[in-house]
Amino acid sequence: MSSSAVYEFQHDPASGLYRPFVRESKQLLPCVAAAQPGPQLAFMQDDSTEISVCGTRGSGKTEIIILKILSGIGRGWGQNYSCVLLRSSLRELTDIVQMVETLARPVWGRAMSYNKLNHIFEWKSGEKLELNYLLDKEQAKQLFMGKQFAICAVEELTLQKDLEAYLTMFACLRGPLPESAGFRRHMLSSCNAGGPAHNAVAHRFRLSGIPKGVCGPQIVDTNGETRRMFFSTYFDNTVLRRTSPNYISTLMTSTEGDEPLRQSWVYNNWSIVSGGAMDAIFFKHSNTIFIDDFEIPATWRTFASFDLGSTRPWAWLAFAESDGTDFQYKNGRVGRSLPGDLFLIGELYGWDGTPDKGDHASIAEITTRIQNYKIARGWRFQDVQNPKKWNDMFRRNFADDAIGQEMNGYSAQEEFKGRVLINGISHPGIPFELVSKPPGSRETGFTLVRERLMNTAARPDSKIREGKGLFIVKENCPNTARTLPVLSRNPKKPDDVDPACESHIYDAIRYALAADRAPHFRSYRLP
Repeated sequence: MSSSAVYEFQHDPASGLYRPFVRESKQLLPCVAAAQPGPQLAFMQDDSTEISVCGTRGSGKTEIIILKILSGIGRGWGQNYSCVLLRSSLRELTDIVQMVETLARPVWGRAMSYNKLNHIFEWKSGEKLELNYLLDKEQAKQLFMGKQFAICAVEELTLQKDLEAYLTMFACLRGPLPESAGFRRHMLSSCNAGGPAHNAVAHRFRLSGIPKGVCGPQIVDTNGETRRMFFSTYFDNTVLRRTSPNYISTLMTSTEGDEPLRQSWVYNNWSIVSGGAMDAIFFKHSNTIFIDDFEIPATWRTFASFDLGSTRPWAWLAFAESDGTDFQYKNGRVGRSLPGDLFLIGELYGWDGTPDKGDHASIAEITTRIQNYKIARGWRFQDVQNPKKWNDMFRRNFADDAIGQEMNGYSAQEEFKGRVLINGISHPGIPFELVSKPPGSRETGFTLVRERLMNTAARPDSKIREGKGLFIVKENCPNTARTLPVLSRNPKKPDDVDPACESHIYDAIRYALAADRAPHFRSYRLP
């Protein structure tokens, strides 16, 4: 094992393999393994507490994590150097065992042993590497609390349902050996674009689009801990380029007909989710789905939908429904619409700034924020002739029928009707009309949302748009633009969104589409 970067690879005719050589003191020296120049070497040298690597298929992400772990063996730290490498399940650890054997056995030979029952590599000098699985926060607490590690590593981080279990493992980064210039405790991870935790990882490491360069900036959190993401590609993997020079062509063939998957595997594009619920639609139609802000025509109907949350976010969405008349963008352009087109023109999202984490707001606080937002947008305003009267463009609000369920005579629906004070003025609460959820409603909603998004553009065989679309004013709906394109499919029900992902805005859209939005009329008996 070498701490230097690979200088060149030479072909070994006896084994048929390429052997790495490093250059030290102007001499080429053979070695078992070493980091390749570029992101691998930078990853090995980085001293951030949290270090991650993302990249395309065939970029050597797993190898560099194992090299980082093995680089601490034989440094004199003994039993104080205990590491753990985690994947989503034990079944996925087979190739990890083989890779550790390939990299470490030629160096340590019989000084290293592997316990197949406990999945632990152990060195005679005292160091340990445990292989295990990471399922969720509770499992992490039960299996690992009380243990201490110099390095915790998580493979395929975006395949986790969220980052709670991953963050829980930080509590295990401890031990009696003090950190110094030569010894640092690290949280390592590798990931690809896509998966249930895509949004959380992209937010944590500030990822979007196709990353450029070797790495992103070092991020310092509020606790003073540092983290950094490294970007690796097939072209950084010199060995694979020599042994499989046509690998990119192979990937292009394997992703034929699935452009989002190609963007993930070949380009490491973090603006889409391969195999997601809406990714292909947004990849193809984002230029028609997302529109600029505009003036709402007086003849259009307006309404809102709502998804309640506390520990997870809540969402209030403002919609305008077209009657077929033209509209004018704020920049003066004229837009066309079809009767029944829906326009998502505003949002309120109750989160704490962390993906899928709610702000724990009370019902009174949510009501106040909604009314304040409408006032700020000019949708709730005082009557010119009668200042005591307030006009409201969003009198109709639709929500999941779960908020109408009573407990001890109370329900969230009734609580929302309570009045609130804003700048000393009393404002009414929010009256919600409930949307029922019969069997199959989730699958139906999934189809309706996808169909509406596709209807923002003309069909391939037609130059005229025919179906009712769902358009999104991107500048007013940042969390919709952040969460909707990267929703994951339910692995057990492919025609539904995975409930574990950040789907609260999507749910509110489903309620809007499922609601009876027809105008309500009152009839009176004439005298």
